[in-house]
Amino acid sequence: PKSQVKKIVSFVFLAMKALTLTLLLLFVVATYAHLYALGSRGPGINSASYADSNYDGPCGGVDLAPSTPINVTAGQAFPVTWALWVNHNLPPEKVGYLTFNLTNSWDITYDTDTYYVAPAIPISTQPVNTYFIQFVNIPQDFVGQGTVQLVYNSLVEGAYYQCIDLYVNPLAF
Repeated sequence: PKSQVKKIVSFVFLAMKALTLTLLLLFVVATYAHLYALGSRGPGINSASYADSNYDGPCGGVDLAPSTPINVTAGQAFPVTWALWVNHNLPPEKVGYLTFNLTNSWDITYDTDTYYVAPAIPISTQPVNTYFIQFVNIPQDFVGQGTVQLVYNSLVEGAYYQCIDLYVNPLAF
């Protein structure tokens, strides 16, 4: 019985160390990504490859192939839910900005024309790991494929990207 108790205690101690290490690694992975938008293309926040997906524009290093698009209607105010995982703009750093751009293509590149569809959000003291909602206005004459591009320009560590693919249905009268 004493040897079994020692084995159980040893196992529990080892399991606790493994759990602690796993949680620490998950925290480290999460802190390397900077911006996340619900419904965005690319790996989710629990994916090992998510940490590298924010740095490369125009869509966070994700291939041009779109995700399953979200159906919206022209003229609609579409809610974009986003969060910062790292905030590079805490005082005394400069204020950064989050912009919301729209294009009429799923194949967004650096040369794709985009335009702002919501006011830029100054980034300074927002808490991390907290979701915020910004309504993006879909123009009434916009129909078909579209991509909402989120750009967090930290002005300190560079820019970080996420893209949400849309299919815009015509406004019904």
